[in-house]
Amino acid sequence: MQWEILLKSSCLLSLPPSCALPSVQAPQNGNVTCADSSGDLLYGSRCSFSCDPGFILHGYEVTTCGKSGNWIGERPVCQAVRCPSVQAPQNGNVTCADSSGDLLYGSRCSFSCDPGFILHGYEVTTCGKSGNWIGERPVCQAVRCPSVQAPQNGNVTCADSSGDLLYGSRCSFSCDPGFILRGYEVTTCGKSGNWIGERPVCQAVRCPSVQAPQNGNVTCADSSGDLLYGSRCSFSCDPGFILHGYEVTTCGKSGNWIGERPVCQAVRCPSVQAPQNGNVTCADSSGDLLYGSRCSFSCDPGFILRGYEVTTCGKSGNWIGERPVCQAVRCPSVQAPQNGNVTCADSSGDLLYGSRCSFSCDPGFILHGYEVTTCGKSGNWIGERPVCQAHPDPTLNPTSVVLATGGAAGLTCLFLAVWIVKRLKQKAKQFDVNSSIEDGTPPEVYKNSTESLI
Repeated sequence: MQWEILLKSSCLLSLPPSCALPSVQAPQNGNVTCADSSGDLLYGSRCSFSCDPGFILHGYEVTTCGKSGNWIGERPVCQAVRCPSVQAPQNGNVTCADSSGDLLYGSRCSFSCDPGFILHGYEVTTCGKSGNWIGERPVCQAVRCPSVQAPQNGNVTCADSSGDLLYGSRCSFSCDPGFILRGYEVTTCGKSGNWIGERPVCQAVRCPSVQAPQNGNVTCADSSGDLLYGSRCSFSCDPGFILHGYEVTTCGKSGNWIGERPVCQAVRCPSVQAPQNGNVTCADSSGDLLYGSRCSFSCDPGFILRGYEVTTCGKSGNWIGERPVCQAVRCPSVQAPQNGNVTCADSSGDLLYGSRCSFSCDPGFILHGYEVTTCGKSGNWIGERPVCQAHPDPTLNPTSVVLATGGAAGLTCLFLAVWIVKRLKQKAKQFDVNSSIEDGTPPEVYKNSTESLI
């Protein structure tokens, strides 16, 4: 019996020590797992601690049953995971959903960018179970709009000198001369990288039809009938009217005609000056010297017209033909009769209208015809030129008387009778010439042989 007791006692003393299970408590918000599958927590047994998701272990991760039957190391604790604060991206913002301010496991933070910037990367990040944010921090890149196409027949000019078409950049549209802009004149790069507003178009400028002036006409050069930018129209007036204003108008780039429409005013010729020593008479009784009016020129007596006798008011307002002149009438030089002389009263030597020349005969000759001739208004001398005829000398010398006393006495008497009859006939003829003197000039002094004999 004693040997049995001693044997049992020695066996008990030789068994390894064991650790109490209740002494291995799982940490709050955690778990414990022991490796001994038999359930006996003997010396050397190991138990592992872990934490629930969102919690992290602080302390020994494994505890071991010691030889004294105690667990080596203090029991760890599970602390809630906290992620670090999230930095907003440059030119952007971050907003976290946890109102308490604790960035615990599962907390979510959202990223956004300032206007003109666009987010590249994760829009939302989540606090992971290890206390790290899941995913890299995004970046905010400046918005860039695509290049702007100029409209057909137009141009585009962007204000950003750097060449980067960033958010807020403005581009202006314009059209080539002869085209007008339909649509937005300016477009702006929006925050999403798109241009605000549709691209405009450039339409060809068309001017309205041109009205002809009253009493005039208009002719446009564009054969197509489209009065586009640069088209030219010419104005003209009916005969007797003159254009006042622009002769040509051009379709401008804004669709308006350049210059006011001209007017056609009736042509009026200036008053006509009478030539010196002359007169002018115009046929228009109204006194308006309009296109087609006629004026006649004449000269004073003693002057003759050189040039146009009639002038007509032309369509340009000028008289057709130069103004004539009145030249003084000049008679040709007067020839002295044979055996006679001529003396003219005009000391200047000009034989003008009204000049008088006197005739005389040499001794022994007697004047037959006009003693004085006058220069007429047509430049001709009035009256025929006289002649100087020899006449018998009444005082004969003694020798002649003796020689003639004989048979010649009868012949002499006969000759004298014939001569007297002949002279009387000439006298009658000279008086007929006198009656045809122009301008009513009084007959000039006339001498014949009968007067000299009487």
